[in-house]
Amino acid sequence: MGRNHKQVKKSRLIKIRLTAIDAAIVKRKAEATGLSISEYVRRTVFGRVIKLKDPEIPNTLKHYQILAETKIHLLRLNKLLDQKQNKEMLLMMDSEKILNKIENQLNSIK
Repeated sequence: MGRNHKQVKKSRLIKIRLTAIDAAIVKRKAEATGLSISEYVRRTVFGRVIKLKDPEIPNTLKHYQILAETKIHLLRLNKLLDQKQNKEMLLMMDSEKILNKIENQLNSIK
């Protein structure tokens, strides 16, 4: 005999702030499990087992996170180089090319 579960109304709303990267990761993980973001977060918070449809999703998300963090570091480097424009012009141009490549890579992952 199966259990008879009562449907409990979920009436409380909790808002949290995430970085764009963290929000994208949560969204992707929820999609990878076939759950809504709310249900994914509930199950994660309460330590329930969550099965992924695609076992490669964690690797893809990790690569996305690394690329996004690298982009942030390169933007900071670019800002520093911008302050020393005269001697560093070639390096800055190279870093912009790298930033564009990273941006294209991030967009292709989305």
